Amino acid sequence: MDATAVVRRSLCQAILAKTKKTESDLLSIKNAFNNLKNIQLAEQAGNYTLEITADKSITVDLDYEINELSKDIYYLNHTDEEFIQYLKTLYPDIDNYLNKGLRALKDKHFTNFITDRDGTINNYCGRYQSSIQSIYNAIYLTCFSQNCTNNSVMITSAPLKNPGIIDVSIFPDSPYILGASKGREFVDQKGNYHSYPIDQEQQEILDQLNLKLELLVSQPDYEIFSLIGSGLQFKFGQTTIARQDVNQSISETNSQNLLELIQDMVFQVDPRGGNLIIEDTGKDIEIILTTKNQESEQDFNKADGLTFLDSQLDLNLAKGNNLVCGDTASDIPMLKKVLSLSPDNEAVFVTQDTQLIIQLKQILPDILIFPYPDILVVLLYQLAKNK
Repeated sequence: MDATAVVRRSLCQAILAKTKKTESDLLSIKNAFNNLKNIQLAEQAGNYTLEITADKSITVDLDYEINELSKDIYYLNHTDEEFIQYLKTLYPDIDNYLNKGLRALKDKHFTNFITDRDGTINNYCGRYQSSIQSIYNAIYLTCFSQNCTNNSVMITSAPLKNPGIIDVSIFPDSPYILGASKGREFVDQKGNYHSYPIDQEQQEILDQLNLKLELLVSQPDYEIFSLIGSGLQFKFGQTTIARQDVNQSISETNSQNLLELIQDMVFQVDPRGGNLIIEDTGKDIEIILTTKNQESEQDFNKADGLTFLDSQLDLNLAKGNNLVCGDTASDIPMLKKVLSLSPDNEAVFVTQDTQLIIQLKQILPDILIFPYPDILVVLLYQLAKNK
């Protein structure tokens, strides 16, 4: 999948520059698709077996990798209109959502487009490291950024690189400010790196924990946790380790044992507490450096990250007319932040979670709710084409 990122960037650049696509790049995309399809199917229908060693393997869902390559192959060999029609076969009710979105957002130019990545403008993948952006996705998002916004900001919980949002994105010249680790670090549109100030003592505590985790997953009994889901990610001011994946590859006992082991490790490096907070999603264990204010110690959220970006880049969030997109409760702080600065904002969330939808409508009654990321991405592209 890393190799497809290189080829996809090349093809994306050719399409945006309206130059000829190379035959070798087109063939590489087809080869990647065929090679993935040829991986041995496991006993579970639709899943595949990846061998780690001669006596150890993991069963994985490769839907994202295979399906996105399939869409890209269709996109590269058909007209834009034909590709949209193809997507309509995948999402039969897409027109209803697109019409609703066009009525609400048509002809608007946004001060800032502020969005999460995975599950919002990018389909979910079983492993972050292989969630390489699709060509059609990059083209559509680039067109929207260039035609409909002053600034486009992507804020994700994932790290910036090695691997991170830079590695899985294929924008040749990024039209997006790429914010990682919830915005603690980011790369602006000119490629300049920025990072949120971290107390040296806190950083040393996190470094100690990261070393322990690195040693842990080097052991045969724990190696599997670096290969599923989010794996082991060293972010800026935060560390994530997966304890389960969408396929429930890990037994509940082993998953729970890892959580308890991590809790012990955190206590060892931060015995008095106050520097690290553990958030357990059931699949990922997030260990986050606290931010300290006069009232309390709290974890760093995306609102803090957005405030930092605004202070560094003069995004003019208070001017209003921002478009905020997300898909989970962790994206709500971004929405609340822009609404606290100006009431003149729009939002689209991608979710089918009834409780989350109720919560969102209490915050912004006219918020748009879409069921799939592709529908939002097509809407953004249609808004750009109508400019």
